[in-house]
Amino acid sequence: VEVCNVKRVWAMTEAYEYDRDDERGSATLTNREWEITRLVADGLSDNEIADRLSISSLTVHNHLMNVHRKLGMHKRLELVLWYQRCGSQ
Repeated sequence: VEVCNVKRVWAMTEAYEYDRDDERGSATLTNREWEITRLVADGLSDNEIADRLSISSLTVHNHLMNVHRKLGMHKRLELVLWYQRCGSQ
């Protein structure tokens, strides 16, 4: 089983270089965090996700901040690329 690593995904896109050596994707996401990550990867905005899940957009934002922290990411695109490569398996 291949370990999914954001640095590897970014290298494939040639979009960014990382100067950090930390592994990513090893953190445990909650079911709700996975659900929101999937919806982000599907292209939904925070407001669209909030409407779909009947929660506030601030709650969506908080979940996404937790996901970013757990995975060591800073940008939405990083999360989408990681999910496309690793999360949707």
